Amino acid sequence: MTSVIPRRMISGMMQTCRDLYQVGIRHLATKANDLVFFTTPEQIASFCLFMHGNVEYRSSFLRRLSIEFNIYKDWSKSSEDFKLFATILRHATRLECLGFWNLEDFLIDVPEMVTAIASLTSITSMDIESQDTYTSDNAYRMVQKMQSPVTNLTLGEISSENYSPLPFIEAFQNSLRELSIHDASDICMELWSSNIVVPRLDLLVLHGLWPHNADIESLILAFPNISRLYAYTLTDDETDEDRAFQRSANLDAQKSVSWPSLEILCGDVTTLWTLGLTCRVRCLKFWESVYCEDLPLFKDIIQCCKPNWLYVILKGREEDSPEGPNRPVLTLPPVDRIQGMIAHDLLQLDLRIYLNGNFTVKSFNLLLDQIRDLGSLTSLRILGLSIYVHCAGSELIAFH
Repeated sequence: MTSVIPRRMISGMMQTCRDLYQVGIRHLATKANDLVFFTTPEQIASFCLFMHGNVEYRSSFLRRLSIEFNIYKDWSKSSEDFKLFATILRHATRLECLGFWNLEDFLIDVPEMVTAIASLTSITSMDIESQDTYTSDNAYRMVQKMQSPVTNLTLGEISSENYSPLPFIEAFQNSLRELSIHDASDICMELWSSNIVVPRLDLLVLHGLWPHNADIESLILAFPNISRLYAYTLTDDETDEDRAFQRSANLDAQKSVSWPSLEILCGDVTTLWTLGLTCRVRCLKFWESVYCEDLPLFKDIIQCCKPNWLYVILKGREEDSPEGPNRPVLTLPPVDRIQGMIAHDLLQLDLRIYLNGNFTVKSFNLLLDQIRDLGSLTSLRILGLSIYVHCAGSELIAFH
């Protein structure tokens, strides 16, 4: 068993002699879970001053680096520090993870940074986000020049009107294994107009996917070998007709092109229903609550995917009682109704049940009876159950 030495203690030991100082630098810089993170010009300046004391030696221990260019800070006097920072990066030959927030102005003012990043061959993970409203051409040129085989790429919220995720994907299309896009509203339409294929991608995460643009064929053709798909709708202004039309198109498309199977499929009910996946899914997860009104969509998804493992969150709703609006009653989560929809070859079921508002002992006992009836599922081997009860004026109570 090894003990963790506090950072403050290490810093004190480093001041006692040169040998411990060198060892301390290595210990602090290579801790696996540490992220060197900057948000202010002062932090950049301090870091550069320290690193340039022995830039080649100290830079070689950098593993994870992230810079947030806070748009509310004054960076106008930091150009020289940034040039020093570029020198540090050139020597960071073991840097594995690199993250940027609001990098566009920085790339314009300090072209040395583009050259430094492009020269590295060790970066496997990148995270890019931006609130800038300028064009992303400089960021595109940076990734296109990069020599690192990036395997994990996260494209966060990027507000530029000219932003497209495709140049970032294309730059690493032969090495990417995990891709997360936080603004995926138009990704399917953009993929249709390109010939991008990412053959090694295993995990695809799409946030903000508009249901009426959720074209499954474009995703299958661009990412033919994924095993894990996470798809979420952040806003939903589409009509039922829009979603039904896209689902019908997706079902037809999969008659000619489809993934063989998926290990994990996760998302909200609306998005998963619109995608209309027909391949076999081992683990199906609903990341949002399923209510009674969602059950028709829920049933369609289950029947298409035929999962072996199902994770679902069920919630009841408060409704006015005959005694008036000040005496709400709880409609029970639809445990009994989903039982008849679950495939007969389901092996594992994980249920999270939330009870909000008022409920009677009678209704709670009825819920327990419904849960007990799940034992009639002959194929079921594992049942995971969590019940969360929130009573007025009290904290959330959980039963597992």
